[in-house]
Amino acid sequence: MFRNSLKNGITGKKILLASSALSIFCLSIITWTQVGYWQNSITLFNHTLKVTDNNWFTYNSRGNAYYDLGDYRQAIEDYDRALQITPRYAEAYSNRGTAYHKLGNYKQAIADLNRALEIKPAYADAYNSRGTAYHILGNYRQAIEDCSRAIEIKPDYAMAYNNRGNAYNVLGNYRQAIEDYGRAIEIKPGYADAYYNRGSAYNNLGNYRQAIEDLSRAIEFKPDYPEAYINRGFAYKGLGNYRQAIEDYGRAIEIKPGYAYAYLNRSAAYASLGNNNLAVNDLKTAAKLGDERAKNFLRSQGISW
Repeated sequence: MFRNSLKNGITGKKILLASSALSIFCLSIITWTQVGYWQNSITLFNHTLKVTDNNWFTYNSRGNAYYDLGDYRQAIEDYDRALQITPRYAEAYSNRGTAYHKLGNYKQAIADLNRALEIKPAYADAYNSRGTAYHILGNYRQAIEDCSRAIEIKPDYAMAYNNRGNAYNVLGNYRQAIEDYGRAIEIKPGYADAYYNRGSAYNNLGNYRQAIEDLSRAIEFKPDYPEAYINRGFAYKGLGNYRQAIEDYGRAIEIKPGYAYAYLNRSAAYASLGNNNLAVNDLKTAAKLGDERAKNFLRSQGISW
């Protein structure tokens, strides 16, 4: 039939159009009958796995869906299944590594990311993820090396610049950290965390005005950012603007009521204004929330909480 249609072009065109219309009609029926399966991605993946065998891709995809829901253990189970079917599946190793990371199992995360990189050496996401795991374990130089490798592979990788900046920041190399955060912001202008981190680095350098500018930008992009309010409050305090600092600490507490560190900082700002009663009240609250510094100070003054 198709050989005849190729000989007679116009006939072939008519057949193609008829086939396309039929295909659309059939797909419409299938879509209508499967609406129940498309309620959410997990439901769809569950259905797909019921009607297919050895579907490593769908196990990995369902794992990603569980990961996004915060169900990291179930995600790991799905990544395990994907790897049982396809042992050299770099993405599943990388995804499982990030799930282990979320559970605080950083050594296992690194082991999985190592395996992903053995299979797929130019895997920028795996380098970046391994760098964050090394950072948490205190191996900042290895974190820098991994983030740098991710950037070499993927030059517009804003997250890798941000993460490398975090490692430089911890090592006290604030200017290099600021440079990396700036690069992240150039690539991703609405990157609240990069603004926050750069503002914190400026605080470390005593450049409080620039810190306030960056932290205000972070809050603009992410209004419910208690850490940004805390750090901006610190910058205002550095400039002697204690009332504005108190306002920022109060905003952090509104967003995160159990934030002991915010109460501790607000207490210091109240004390700087000579408002000792409010300072002590905030210290007591911080102590009740478990802050050891507040507890130790109150003990030294013979004050119970």
